[in-house]
Amino acid sequence: MFEIHKSNGNIRTILCKEDIVFSNKAGLIEFKLLEETVIDGVEVYVFKEPFRVPSFRMFYASRIKNVKDKYLPELIKRLLYLNPNPDMFSRKKIAELIIYKFSATHPVESAVLTGRIVEAPNLWFEEVYELVTSINNSGVMRNFKVDNTDYILFPRNCSLSVAQKSDIRVSIRGSKACWHYNSMIGETIQILDEEKPTVKITYSKIKDSNRVIRSNGKPATLNTIKTHINRANERLLEEHNNWAPFFSDKIKDKYIEFVELGNMDLDSIVENLHISKSTAMEFRRLKENFNGNESIFRLTKENYTVEELSALAKQSIEDGKFKK
Repeated sequence: MFEIHKSNGNIRTILCKEDIVFSNKAGLIEFKLLEETVIDGVEVYVFKEPFRVPSFRMFYASRIKNVKDKYLPELIKRLLYLNPNPDMFSRKKIAELIIYKFSATHPVESAVLTGRIVEAPNLWFEEVYELVTSINNSGVMRNFKVDNTDYILFPRNCSLSVAQKSDIRVSIRGSKACWHYNSMIGETIQILDEEKPTVKITYSKIKDSNRVIRSNGKPATLNTIKTHINRANERLLEEHNNWAPFFSDKIKDKYIEFVELGNMDLDSIVENLHISKSTAMEFRRLKENFNGNESIFRLTKENYTVEELSALAKQSIEDGKFKK
């Protein structure tokens, strides 16, 4: 999508418009993968898909205690990600930045003012610089990925406050997330409709399909699906569930067994199928409504196409054989 410019000596901890170069900016705009727009009077880049960008919040909150701190290599990798291919001067600047912005401190007596206690960094420049150089030369950065993502890049000298930028990011992320989730939710509903045409589709079944994925690669939660589903996908659910008579494959299979039993009294049905009387009575109602056309309940994608299924279901409803 884009590459990050080599640092000119000013070490980045954030990514801005001026820091990147596109291989084919016109193509990205043409295919609506990139939008150059103005938000609150500021020209920004808004991307259709999220791009990876490191965050340093955890390092500001929890400072690096010493050179053997397990978080120091991760901090260095994130800085190298934003400042690729640094020369010796830039590596020194990275080491200095780590010491003065991310190092834990300890109290010492001031070398300038007698009797004054000041805070000194725990990290030593030589140790940090050596580790920065080692990680940079190791080749590990070729496969390094950061977890944090974003959709928007602001210009470096931006007039917007941190709070304003945050509000814009939240708004864009919300709209992108809604589009992202509903694309997968709609596809999942159609797949389940084809795979199990006579079984109702629920939010839990959409979740359990593991086809709706969050940006971190993990399956979406039930609450996420319920929160983001739009009206168009709700209508898909309604259209399917309005005529699909069974809540699960197990109940559908029990109904087919019920039909194959022939005419039996209620107690015999309960005993043979190991179901409740209320379920047995509902099976009888379904059989009466279908008036002998139980073959529709056996439909699967293996023996009928979706088009054939839809036609059969529609015809049955129009004929009054399946009364809701």
